[in-house]
Order: sequence, then C-alpha cells, then structure tokens
Amino acid sequence: MEEWADRLNMVAGMRGISIAELARRTGASYERVIKCAQGKVAQPRGTLMADMARELGVRLAWLRYGEDPMEPEGAPEDSTLRYLKTSAGARKPDAPAPSADTWPRDLPVSGANPAGENGAMAFSAEPVEFVRRPPGLQSVPDAYGFYVMDDTMAPRYPSGELCLIHPHRPPRPGDDVVIRLTAGEGETQKAYLRRFLRQSADEIVCEQFNPPSEAAFPRDRVESVHKVMPLHELLGF
Repeated sequence: MEEWADRLNMVAGMRGISIAELARRTGASYERVIKCAQGKVAQPRGTLMADMARELGVRLAWLRYGEDPMEPEGAPEDSTLRYLKTSAGARKPDAPAPSADTWPRDLPVSGANPAGENGAMAFSAEPVEFVRRPPGLQSVPDAYGFYVMDDTMAPRYPSGELCLIHPHRPPRPGDDVVIRLTAGEGETQKAYLRRFLRQSADEIVCEQFNPPSEAAFPRDRVESVHKVMPLHELLGF
C-alpha cells in the first residue's frame, strides 16, 4: 500500500470527510478516489492529488512525501487537530499531529459478497486484507472491517466504502449496524448493513436508505448485531 494513502485516510478522517464526499469536492469519480485511499495508486494522473490536498487543507508536499508542515502557512487550525494537541487529547501543546503510520496494520477486512436481494451479504471466513487499526479499536482484538458491496445504504455508505466494526459495543437507536442472521444447514449466512431503529422482545427493526424502507428481523433469526464505528469513536473520542 502506498504510504501517502495512509496520510490521505488519516487527514480525511480528522476532517470528517468521507471518500465519497472527497470525490464530489474534487470532481473526480468515486472509483478513482477510493483506489487512492486503498493505496492502489502510486501517483494519480492529472491534478487529482493536488485537488485532494486543497480540499483537505494540507500541503501537497505533505500528502505526497510526508514533508512537514502538514498545513499551509497561516491556515486556521482544524478543531480536531487542535483537540489532539491539548492535554485532553493526552498530547503536549507543541506535539505534531498523530500519524496513521503509527497504527498497527492488523485489522482484518472480511470479504463481502452479494448473498441475495436487498443488500444481503456473505462474509468470507478468512480476511482478504489487513488495514490500519485506529485508536478506537486498539483494545478490540476481534474487531473487523468490510467493503460495502452495493448502494442500499447510500449516500451514507456508497458501494466501495470501508466500514469498521466493534462487535461488543451495544448499538443505540440511530447507530449503523451489521445484522447477521443464523443459517440453516447447508445455507449461506446472510448479513445486512442497516440503521438500527428499535427493538422488542420479538424483533429488531432497522432502516434502509436506498430505496427508503424499514425491515423487521425476527429475534430468533438474528445471530448478532454489530455496531459500525463512527469517525469520532474510531479516533478514540
């Protein structure tokens, strides 16, 4: 994986800018930008890298080569970076912004394949790759990730977006979750990315974005409900 992709993902996360939003802002296709974020592009053609640096508020030399300083001279300091440099963020005021290069690359990403209609997925038993483990998942050994396979949860999670999962944090209404259903003998286990709405003794009700709809999963068919970690929790806030 190209090292500059780690810096791209780090600062995009700090700014709260998704890959889909970065593609929109730069006028590039989502496919081009997600390949950059996945480290599959050594040097984007044209002005894409410069455009991404501009939209993320960082110097091109920093994004491409890691050359300090990160931000242009005189740029207003991002509130997230300001927090990370305070004692509340357990950092000295003059310490540099944390680098994703220090995060261990040991977070497994499961392969996700279509397993029917309405966004049903089947996860692979073995990881297809390992990505950087953010601070919010450092102490969660069985955390995992997967790439979204369709647009049933777009625009929040367009196809190709990477989701990182905390399998032990109880979801609250409004959280995004992965629901795994029990599988019968010889059947493929199905999983769904959905927004958790409410639950009762008999069912768990979730929301799909595209097209908008609600679905009720019988509790006796649900094996697990795993929370998709939002950005601020991944960063340890």
